[in-house]
Amino acid sequence: MKKILNIFLDFILFVSLSGFLFLTEIPKAQAAGYDKANLCSDAAFTNYNALDEGSIQDFLVRNGSFLRNYSENGRRAAKIINDAAKYHRINPITILSTI
Repeated sequence: MKKILNIFLDFILFVSLSGFLFLTEIPKAQAAGYDKANLCSDAAFTNYNALDEGSIQDFLVRNGSFLRNYSENGRRAAKIINDAAKYHRINPITILSTI
């Protein structure tokens, strides 16, 4: 009987804490302006001029990326990323966030 009571009390504690955490997380997300249906505006996503090649290279260096020293056919990774962003008309930050 004592074991059943302990399991029941553990369950009640778990449900209570889960409910508390759930209720406290929703206002934080809303206060931050989070909208799961609109993570990034179309204008921001398609702003392919958001960063230039130098800014992309600075980002790679600052974050210690292995791409900071990468080159292919004489083009640095920053140039490749910048060219791809312009060609596909997407923000280079989008590309950087996926690699």
